Order: sequence, then C-alpha cells, then structure tokens
Amino acid sequence: MIRNQEGAALVVTLLVVSIMTITVTEFLYATWVDRSLTVNFSDTAKSSYALRAGVEAGRAILREDYREDAKRGLFADTLRDFWAQPALPIPIDDTYLFVSIADESSKIDLNRLITQGGYPDEKWINTFRRLLRDLGEDEDIATYVLDWIDENSEGPAEDGYYQSSSLPYRCKNARLDSVEELKRVRGITPAVFAKLRKFVTIRSAGWVNINTAAAEVLMALDDRISKGTADAVIKARNEMPFKRKEDIKNVGGFEDIFPRIGSMIDVSSNSFSIAATITVGEVNRKAEALVTERNAGGATLLYYREY
Repeated sequence: MIRNQEGAALVVTLLVVSIMTITVTEFLYATWVDRSLTVNFSDTAKSSYALRAGVEAGRAILREDYREDAKRGLFADTLRDFWAQPALPIPIDDTYLFVSIADESSKIDLNRLITQGGYPDEKWINTFRRLLRDLGEDEDIATYVLDWIDENSEGPAEDGYYQSSSLPYRCKNARLDSVEELKRVRGITPAVFAKLRKFVTIRSAGWVNINTAAAEVLMALDDRISKGTADAVIKARNEMPFKRKEDIKNVGGFEDIFPRIGSMIDVSSNSFSIAATITVGEVNRKAEALVTERNAGGATLLYYREY
C-alpha cells in the first residue's frame, strides 16, 4: 500500500513538473523570440518574464486539476491534489524557477466581515475575533478591519483616527484589495501582520475548505472546536479527504457542531494564490498572484505583484 502511494505521488509530481515546464517554455518562447534578435534582456527583465510564465504554469495546473475533478464528477480540493505539491524547480537556461500554489479558501476571508449588502456579518466577525484571540492578539482588531471595509464613518477606526497620525491618510471604507493592505489598518503592526497573513485572505467563495484549512482556522469557526478537535479533523482528512462537507460529522464532536458551521464550510475551492521565485544573475525576484473562477478553461487573474 505504501509503495502504491509512493508510486502515485511520483506520477503526480512528474505530471506537475511536465505541465509547468511545457507552459513556462511556451510562454517564454512567445515573449522572448522576437526581442532576442535585437536586444539582450537585462537580468531584471528576464526574471520578470520568467515569473509571469510561472504564474501561467500555476494557472495551467489549476485548470488540469479542475478537469480531473470534472472527469470524476467530484469537486473536492485536498492537499493531495496537483496544485498542492511543494514548490518544484523548473529549469530555465542556467537557473530554476520555483512555483507554488496555495488554497485561499483554506483561510478566513476578511471581506466577508460585511455582507453583499454592506451590513456586518456577525458569524464571520466572531470567527475573526476567535482567530485573533487564539493568536494572542487584540480582538478589537476585528472591529478596526470592519471599520476599514464598511461604507459608514462610524467607529473607533475611521478618518478621525487615521487623520491624526503623523502621516495622515483616509480610512478606505471599501473592501480590501490585497492582504498587504491590512498593514494600513489600526492595530495591525508588522508583528501582528506576520501572524495573520497565513490565515486570512481577501477572496474566497464564501466558505472555509475543511480539507485544507489549518488548525487555527478550524478552531476559529466555533467556540466548541478545541485544538484537539481541530487536530482530529486534520487526522481524519489525512487518512481520507472529505468528499462532502457532511463527512466532518463523523469526527468526534462535530455532530453537534455541524449545524452551527455548516453554511461556513465546504470541501472545494475556487480561489488560489500562486507564488513564483527566481534568481537570474544577481537579481532575486518574487511574484504573487491571486486567481479565481477556476474552470476547464483556466482561472481568472485578479491580482499580480512582483518584488
């Protein structure tokens, strides 16, 4: 059984590398071929094109994963999937491009602190408060984030607070466009941000994927989910990923908890982040992208940043 699992893992790894390598090669050929006849690219330009190729490779992997799910007629995203493999090296000339994919639906979507109609959503606000509490941070930060994204000007972290700082700026009063934007919110210091960034997102389908969520996120869903209970969920899904969200009721204690969190969880995902890194000469570059609306044709790019 172990040998079969190892063999299957090797096949998946080889498939991922093949898809990524082909996609990167095609992308780079299309963007470099004309220019290479007339100009020598700088290392920065080469790394930029390579990073974009890496993001395209990530989107190709997500497309193939969706097609495989469609063939099975079962849309469940797990840590065994193509996209969840560790960052793999893709050879480019005399260096390597590394690409990794993460499930944004494994996190708490902070834009869900308000409903589509612009009203506070208490179930997600309380979820974020529990996360802050468990991380040892001020629960009032949930209120400050709510003030940042809601449209009104009432609350402890509105224009009055931000305008009184040494470098005054306005409260956004609109939804977050990136996780990095949290650094502008009251109470979110660099240390707090470093703790939060692994567990929060600004785009999801409106639920937490119980096949991929960290223990900290699972615990935040309800006061009755202890560390031990969250670990039991992770152990269960490692043995057999959940095919339906109702399967979590087979984990001890969740028969009673499920009615409280059923609308907040699922087993599939539709938003992913793609990270790419490369070193060309003396230039080290990284890229982050956020994609959503995955289907058989690919995934929509919502956000891209190089640094």
